[in-house]
Amino acid sequence: MPESLLHGAVGKQSENFGYMQQLDTLRAVAVGGVLLSHYLGEHLFHALRFNWGALGVRLFFVISGYLITGILLKARNDGANRVTMAHVARQFYIRRVFRIFPIFYASIFLAAAFGLPHVRESFLWHVTYLSNFWIAENGWVFPFSHLWSLAVEEQFYLLWPWVILFVPKRWLVTACVGAIVLAVVYRLITVKLGGWLWPSVMMPGCLDTLGMGALLAVVQYQRYFTSKTLGRALIVLAVGGAIVTCVVQPLIAGTMAGKLLAITNDTWLGFIFAWVVYACSIGVRGVPGQLLQLPPILYLGRISYGIYVLHLFVPAALQKLAADFGVSYPTNHVLLSVVYTTITIVLASLSWRFFEKPINDLKRHFPYVEKLDAKSSERATEPIAPPHS
Repeated sequence: MPESLLHGAVGKQSENFGYMQQLDTLRAVAVGGVLLSHYLGEHLFHALRFNWGALGVRLFFVISGYLITGILLKARNDGANRVTMAHVARQFYIRRVFRIFPIFYASIFLAAAFGLPHVRESFLWHVTYLSNFWIAENGWVFPFSHLWSLAVEEQFYLLWPWVILFVPKRWLVTACVGAIVLAVVYRLITVKLGGWLWPSVMMPGCLDTLGMGALLAVVQYQRYFTSKTLGRALIVLAVGGAIVTCVVQPLIAGTMAGKLLAITNDTWLGFIFAWVVYACSIGVRGVPGQLLQLPPILYLGRISYGIYVLHLFVPAALQKLAADFGVSYPTNHVLLSVVYTTITIVLASLSWRFFEKPINDLKRHFPYVEKLDAKSSERATEPIAPPHS
């Protein structure tokens, strides 16, 4: 594929890790893949040969690793000589609580109160963000099987800020690469030990996609390469990842080499998604860029977290209501997927407007670094380290 189509359509690099509009579109695409997989199930998977839900979750991981690392790097830089890194970490966790806890805990408590299947018996695992441990032992259990990825992200949040804020900057690339390697080693060991879900749903096994996003943020923020060089390198890695995933793996599937290569599948996907995230972070232009900035898609990306949290509880609640009132439940999976999707989006939209956003707006009271007024600016004689240091 010509480089002009892959890289030439991107605009000026975003260096401040503020709001990156086109990443909302990627969130919408990721959650859309999850909805397709969970609502249309095996019909879609067998028809198109891709597990769109798994792809969507891995894309979420790369985006999350990228954004969280970029935010922490910027806070570390802005706070140099002004606040302690412990203060930055505290603010990070407070801001995360405002963003992710409200709808997560509201959904868990409502699901338990409503008597949705299996929720009460595993309630403590979910409220402590240990859903992935429960699922690793008990398998995929409806309607909370999707909570494993939220548990993984929360466990990542507990670990990663201390790496980004306290590891010397010259070692951050090594730390990110180490996380990626650790994920592959972990999956290799757990597969060898006979684990079924342990390799894929535990946080160490997801560190390659999370770490790939983090590595991209470190390299981009600290300007190890020019934008053009970084873009070309990512294209090569993405094309290699696509060839391995779509061509090599199907050809050797079932062989010993194929089984070993499958252990690195998420890593190859990470290469692909890192390039996609990079392109959207600096802004895709032209017709593709216009499509990535369509208001309805951007809005779905903005409420994608709520969509993800709610999407399996919706069919479970409808099925329970139908059973309680003795109503015949439809069997047309296409019709059901449309109904589930519509209700989930409506609920997520209402949740964002009237519940999540008002709480999320409280983050303004907990900045990483207070803005300097005129007098304090005069007293701040120590220069703030530039982003590339």
